[in-house]
Amino acid sequence: QVGGSTREWTLISCPVTGETIPDLESQNILSTNGSSKLAFGVFDNASENFSYFASGATDALNVAGKGYLASTAVEDAVLNFFGTFEKTAVVQTPVSYESGTYGPWNLVGNPYVSYLNMTDDSDSATENFLTVNAGNITDAYEAVYAWNGTAYTAYNQTTDSKNFIAPGEAFFIYARNTGDAMNMNFKETMQVHSKGAGFNAGVAKGASKSVSRFNIVLKDLDNNQSDQLSFYFSNKTSKGLDPGYDAGKFNLAGSESKIFTRLLEDDQESSGIDFQIQALSNDDLKDAVVPLGITTK
Repeated sequence: QVGGSTREWTLISCPVTGETIPDLESQNILSTNGSSKLAFGVFDNASENFSYFASGATDALNVAGKGYLASTAVEDAVLNFFGTFEKTAVVQTPVSYESGTYGPWNLVGNPYVSYLNMTDDSDSATENFLTVNAGNITDAYEAVYAWNGTAYTAYNQTTDSKNFIAPGEAFFIYARNTGDAMNMNFKETMQVHSKGAGFNAGVAKGASKSVSRFNIVLKDLDNNQSDQLSFYFSNKTSKGLDPGYDAGKFNLAGSESKIFTRLLEDDQESSGIDFQIQALSNDDLKDAVVPLGITTK
């Protein structure tokens, strides 16, 4: 299913091999994006822009694990993918670190027709997406960034509600600057089944755990928008950077007004990272003073 209303964008992946743009266009549910473009495209991190397939294009969706974005002209539309189930035990999806604000961000997605373990709190502490791919994701952004219909939400090891990647779901990752060719690895051993709704839905099944967590929401009443950050406390985390627990901010879309925090330790005042999730130790619950930032017009 693509979106809940017309012209709503959804990040998706192709869970089969052999699908083509002509087949998707022939279903007559995709919106148009300009006079000759389909509302179906990719994110080009080299140019830091989305690009869209032309109406009448003959391209095949032949890169397993690649992410796409789509919008339909029909409310609650179902976009069908036809092809062969992915049988490869390990799907390696190329990603790159490019220059610019959004150059390191890559749009990838689940290449299988099954759910995938995403975090340590899914069905496997070792065979999950974030743990397997930690070496090729920048430490301060070791998370999955998914579009929830209004904003990008970060999911990482602090997540206590959504710990699985549904079939057909795409998301952004922030590639590590290694200087070498990199892949996101989707492994057959990550596969699980029947794990509830996905990122763009209100409810999903996940591991139940007791955590100390709270959110701060910034509301922009003039534009009817909001932005959010999260604090997470545990005995595993600290005032400095905790890869997989702290998560930097992703500002590609969403509210024009943003709220964020900065690290208590090892933050670089002029070039530090704005965080969407900040993880601290349980000892900091009483008296930590956290730098809080707001950007707004």
